[in-house]
Amino acid sequence: FSGVDASFAGRCLERGGGIIVAGNNYGQGSSREHAALAPLYLGIRAVIAKSFARIHRANLINFGIVPLVFENVDDYEKLAQGEEIAIDNLPAQVRDNAKLVLRNTSTGQEITL
Repeated sequence: FSGVDASFAGRCLERGGGIIVAGNNYGQGSSREHAALAPLYLGIRAVIAKSFARIHRANLINFGIVPLVFENVDDYEKLAQGEEIAIDNLPAQVRDNAKLVLRNTSTGQEITL
């Protein structure tokens, strides 16, 4: 495990939500529904990870949190804590089966999901 961001919950509540960027096997060991409820109550709308634990991914979907994976897992390294990121028109991109693009508004980079 890596370090925990002690200010994460407060920032989510202050900003009305956010997006979690995670590493490999996000949600491992947390197959209980409560593990997906906590991000929901913080206003999390999406989790972008290198990979997901199967049951946790299903629980995120059940609670309306969109689980997304990096097309290239090395792109995870291109994001840093505190950077502003956005996924424009997510519902339309999903509906149209388009390649999803994450826009890092802090650096101007685009990352395919």
